[in-house]
Amino acid sequence: MLPQLDTLRTQIANPEYLYLILEPMALYGLFFGLLFFIATLALKQDKARMVSLFFIAISSLSVFPYRVEKADAMQRTLVVRDTGYTRMMKKHALVRDQSLWVHYTLAGAAFLTLISRGKLATITNLIMIIGGLAALIFFLWLNLKESEIYHPNLRRATAQISQTSPYS
Repeated sequence: MLPQLDTLRTQIANPEYLYLILEPMALYGLFFGLLFFIATLALKQDKARMVSLFFIAISSLSVFPYRVEKADAMQRTLVVRDTGYTRMMKKHALVRDQSLWVHYTLAGAAFLTLISRGKLATITNLIMIIGGLAALIFFLWLNLKESEIYHPNLRRATAQISQTSPYS
Protein backbone atom coordinates (compact mmCIF):
# COMPACT_ATOMS: atom_id res chain seq x y z
CA MET A 1 0.00 0.00 0.00
CA LEU A 2 2.82 2.41 0.80
CA PRO A 3 4.43 2.20 -2.67
CA GLN A 4 1.06 3.05 -4.27
CA LEU A 5 0.68 6.10 -2.05
CA ASP A 6 4.18 7.21 -2.98
CA THR A 7 3.31 6.78 -6.67
CA LEU A 8 0.12 8.78 -6.17
CA ARG A 9 2.05 11.55 -4.42
CA THR A 10 4.52 11.84 -7.29
CA GLN A 11 1.82 11.63 -9.98
CA ILE A 12 -0.20 14.47 -8.44
CA ALA A 13 2.76 16.72 -9.21
CA ASN A 14 2.59 15.56 -12.85
CA PRO A 15 0.66 18.17 -14.91
CA GLU A 16 -0.85 15.50 -17.17
CA TYR A 17 -2.42 13.69 -14.22
CA LEU A 18 -3.37 16.83 -12.29
CA TYR A 19 -5.21 18.23 -15.30
CA LEU A 20 -7.21 14.99 -15.56
CA ILE A 21 -8.26 15.42 -11.93
CA LEU A 22 -9.22 19.09 -12.37
CA GLU A 23 -10.99 18.79 -15.74
CA PRO A 24 -14.35 17.39 -14.59
CA MET A 25 -14.55 19.74 -11.61
CA ALA A 26 -16.25 22.57 -13.53
CA LEU A 27 -18.72 20.23 -15.23
CA TYR A 28 -19.72 18.11 -12.25
CA GLY A 29 -19.49 21.02 -9.83
CA LEU A 30 -21.94 23.00 -11.94
CA PHE A 31 -24.26 20.01 -12.32
CA PHE A 32 -24.48 19.22 -8.62
CA GLY A 33 -24.41 22.89 -7.65
CA LEU A 34 -27.40 23.62 -9.88
CA LEU A 35 -29.31 20.64 -8.52
CA PHE A 36 -28.59 21.82 -4.99
CA PHE A 37 -29.47 25.43 -5.89
CA ILE A 38 -32.85 24.46 -7.38
CA ALA A 39 -33.61 22.26 -4.37
CA THR A 40 -32.74 25.06 -1.94
CA LEU A 41 -34.97 27.48 -3.83
CA ALA A 42 -37.87 25.01 -3.66
CA LEU A 43 -37.26 24.42 0.06
CA LYS A 44 -36.66 28.15 0.74
CA GLN A 45 -33.40 27.51 2.59
CA ASP A 46 -31.30 30.68 2.28
CA LYS A 47 -28.20 29.37 4.03
CA ALA A 48 -28.12 26.25 1.86
CA ARG A 49 -28.72 28.44 -1.21
CA MET A 50 -25.59 30.42 -0.31
CA VAL A 51 -23.58 27.21 -0.07
CA SER A 52 -24.83 26.04 -3.46
CA LEU A 53 -23.92 29.39 -5.06
CA PHE A 54 -20.43 29.27 -3.54
CA PHE A 55 -20.10 25.74 -4.88
CA ILE A 56 -21.10 26.86 -8.39
CA ALA A 57 -18.69 29.82 -8.26
CA ILE A 58 -15.76 27.74 -6.97
CA SER A 59 -16.31 25.02 -9.56
CA SER A 60 -16.51 27.66 -12.31
CA LEU A 61 -13.28 29.25 -11.13
CA SER A 62 -11.54 25.86 -11.05
CA VAL A 63 -10.84 26.49 -14.72
CA PHE A 64 -7.82 28.64 -13.73
CA PRO A 65 -5.60 25.82 -12.44
CA TYR A 66 -7.09 23.47 -15.04
CA ARG A 67 -5.92 25.66 -17.95
CA VAL A 68 -2.40 25.98 -16.48
CA GLU A 69 -2.02 22.23 -16.01
CA LYS A 70 -3.60 21.52 -19.42
CA ALA A 71 -1.11 23.82 -21.15
CA ASP A 72 1.83 22.06 -19.44
CA ALA A 73 0.41 18.63 -20.26
CA MET A 74 -0.30 19.57 -23.87
CA GLN A 75 3.30 20.60 -24.51
CA ARG A 76 4.43 17.10 -23.53
CA THR A 77 1.65 15.38 -25.45
CA LEU A 78 2.25 17.29 -28.69
CA VAL A 79 5.79 15.93 -28.85
CA VAL A 80 4.70 12.29 -28.99
CA ARG A 81 1.60 12.57 -31.22
CA ASP A 82 1.21 12.77 -34.99
CA THR A 83 0.44 16.01 -36.85
CA GLY A 84 -3.30 15.44 -37.36
CA TYR A 85 -3.78 14.69 -33.70
CA THR A 86 -1.83 17.74 -32.57
CA ARG A 87 -3.80 19.97 -34.96
CA MET A 88 -7.08 18.80 -33.37
CA MET A 89 -5.66 19.29 -29.87
CA LYS A 90 -4.51 22.84 -30.63
CA LYS A 91 -7.85 23.70 -32.23
CA HIS A 92 -9.77 22.43 -29.21
CA ALA A 93 -7.44 24.24 -26.80
CA LEU A 94 -8.16 27.46 -28.70
CA VAL A 95 -11.91 26.86 -28.41
CA ARG A 96 -11.52 26.22 -24.66
CA ASP A 97 -9.47 29.40 -24.25
CA GLN A 98 -12.01 31.46 -26.20
CA SER A 99 -14.85 30.13 -24.06
CA LEU A 100 -13.33 30.98 -20.67
CA TRP A 101 -15.71 33.93 -20.47
CA VAL A 102 -18.54 31.45 -19.85
CA HIS A 103 -16.82 30.31 -16.65
CA TYR A 104 -16.17 33.88 -15.53
CA THR A 105 -19.75 34.95 -16.30
CA LEU A 106 -21.16 31.99 -14.42
CA ALA A 107 -19.02 32.73 -11.35
CA GLY A 108 -20.05 36.40 -11.53
CA ALA A 109 -23.72 35.45 -11.85
CA ALA A 110 -23.39 33.19 -8.80
CA PHE A 111 -21.88 36.02 -6.74
CA LEU A 112 -24.52 38.48 -7.99
CA THR A 113 -27.28 36.01 -7.09
CA LEU A 114 -25.67 35.57 -3.69
CA ILE A 115 -25.92 39.27 -2.79
CA SER A 116 -29.32 39.95 -4.41
CA ARG A 117 -32.44 40.58 -2.34
CA GLY A 118 -36.13 41.17 -3.11
CA LYS A 119 -37.31 41.33 -6.73
CA LEU A 120 -33.73 41.45 -7.96
CA ALA A 121 -33.13 38.10 -6.22
CA THR A 122 -36.01 36.54 -8.15
CA ILE A 123 -34.55 37.77 -11.43
CA THR A 124 -31.00 36.69 -10.60
CA ASN A 125 -32.24 33.28 -9.40
CA LEU A 126 -33.95 32.78 -12.75
CA ILE A 127 -30.85 33.99 -14.62
CA MET A 128 -28.70 31.62 -12.57
CA ILE A 129 -30.91 28.62 -13.36
CA ILE A 130 -31.27 29.35 -17.09
CA GLY A 131 -27.65 30.47 -17.51
CA GLY A 132 -26.38 27.55 -15.46
CA LEU A 133 -28.32 25.03 -17.56
CA ALA A 134 -27.08 26.66 -20.78
CA ALA A 135 -23.50 26.61 -19.48
CA LEU A 136 -23.90 22.98 -18.42
CA ILE A 137 -24.98 22.00 -21.93
CA PHE A 138 -22.08 23.98 -23.39
CA PHE A 139 -19.58 22.32 -20.99
CA LEU A 140 -20.95 18.90 -21.93
CA TRP A 141 -20.42 19.75 -25.60
CA LEU A 142 -16.84 20.89 -24.93
CA ASN A 143 -16.21 17.69 -23.00
CA LEU A 144 -17.59 15.62 -25.88
CA LYS A 145 -15.35 17.39 -28.39
CA GLU A 146 -12.28 16.77 -26.24
CA SER A 147 -13.31 13.15 -25.73
CA GLU A 148 -13.57 12.72 -29.49
CA ILE A 149 -9.92 13.76 -29.79
CA TYR A 150 -8.68 11.22 -27.25
CA HIS A 151 -11.19 8.50 -28.21
CA PRO A 152 -11.64 8.59 -32.01
CA ASN A 153 -14.27 5.85 -31.90
CA LEU A 154 -16.69 8.42 -30.43
CA ARG A 155 -16.71 10.30 -33.75
CA ARG A 156 -18.74 7.58 -35.43
CA ALA A 157 -22.45 8.24 -35.55
CA THR A 158 -23.39 4.59 -35.17
CA ALA A 159 -21.49 1.50 -34.17
CA GLN A 160 -20.74 -0.99 -36.90
CA ILE A 161 -22.18 -4.30 -35.76
CA SER A 162 -21.55 -7.43 -37.74
CA GLN A 163 -24.57 -9.67 -38.32
CA THR A 164 -22.48 -12.80 -38.80
CA SER A 165 -21.72 -15.16 -35.99
CA PRO A 166 -18.07 -15.96 -35.24
CA TYR A 167 -19.05 -19.65 -35.22
CA SER A 168 -20.72 -19.80 -38.64
